This record gives sequence, structure tokens and C-alpha cells, in this order.
Amino acid sequence: MNDQLSQDELQSFWNEHLPAEADNFEAVWSFFLALLDENTKVNLFSRKLSPELVFQDQIVDCALGLPFFETSARVLDFGCGGGLPGAILASCRPMKEFILLDKSPKKIHHLKQICQKAGIENVRFSSESSPKLFEGVDTITSRAVAPASKLLRLIEPHLNSKDHIYLLFKARMENIHGELADLPKNFSSKVHPIAFPGGLRERHMVEIQPQ
Repeated sequence: MNDQLSQDELQSFWNEHLPAEADNFEAVWSFFLALLDENTKVNLFSRKLSPELVFQDQIVDCALGLPFFETSARVLDFGCGGGLPGAILASCRPMKEFILLDKSPKKIHHLKQICQKAGIENVRFSSESSPKLFEGVDTITSRAVAPASKLLRLIEPHLNSKDHIYLLFKARMENIHGELADLPKNFSSKVHPIAFPGGLRERHMVEIQPQ
């Protein structure tokens, strides 16, 4: 996987589907290699997946959401796991601040190692939620963690204002409809389609705001 040919092929894939992010490939690649290495020590993603598939279906999938975060300044990734999407977003937007939160101290420990190896400096880490952690956060993101209504129940008690939005990476529209039907009445939502390479996956960004 670390041979030059594989890197060249995946860089071509990246540049083809994320041309605006071509200059960020090296930073993402460094994270990707560190993630693969750390995954041999702790299960951050399925080891049954080939590295190429992880890059194309996981890494690129996260990066496709970048345009939605252009106005964000401080982003909290709730349930970050192995850093997807938070660390990918951070590696591509070094001038923004990212907080990576996961309830597993073990995962957070290994994610710190990954980000240090990859040279990602605009990140903070935590395995505990608290109002202090959420101070100044204007955007909360999450990917494949929990239904939207459950996320709001877990997160909203830590927030003291309505000056924030949720940008949630979601898949199938039929499942999204069910999730949004369960939202509290004092939240509005928008669903933005994301064009996945080759049209092989159904992807959406769900934007939720308190009213």
C-alpha cells in the first residue's frame, strides 16, 4: 500500500473528485498512512477493508463535505472514532479549530498519536463532554454515530446559546426523512445532496439549526 504506484493512483482519484482540494492531498495522505499504522494496534475501522477502499469510501467521503464548513471557525466532531470526519477536515483547513470528542479514552489516545504523526496541529481532544468543551463551538458535526434527534439530546444540554449549527454526514434519504421527523419542533433542517464519485453511494449533508 505504501508503494508509489498506489499513492499516485489514489492522488489521481483525489484530484479528479476533489479538484479544489488538490493542494491538501499530502496532508490527508499523511493522516491516512498514520491511521493505517495505528489501526494495527487498535480497531479504529474494519480491518477487512482494503486500504484503497478505506481511502475512496471513507477519507474522500469526509472530504466531500468540506464546502459546507467554509464559514465555520470552531468545529466539534461528536463521536469522532478514528478521526472521520474531524481530522480530515482539520488537515484540509489548518486555519480553523477542531475538537475531536469520543467517549472512548483508548480511541482518543490513538487518535492523538495519529494526528501527531501526521502533523495536524489545529485539533484538541477529549473523551468527556462538558459545557466548557463546547464553549465557542459554532459547528457540530458527526458521521455514522447516532440519529439526529439522539445527538441533539446528548449535545444540547452542554450549549448555552443558539449560535451553532449541526452538519451531519448522512447516507440514504429514506432514513434521513425518518430522523428529521423526530426532531424537536424548535429546530429547522435542510438536506444537501453530496455527489459521491461514480454515483455509487447515496450521500447527504444534513444541516440542523436551533430556532
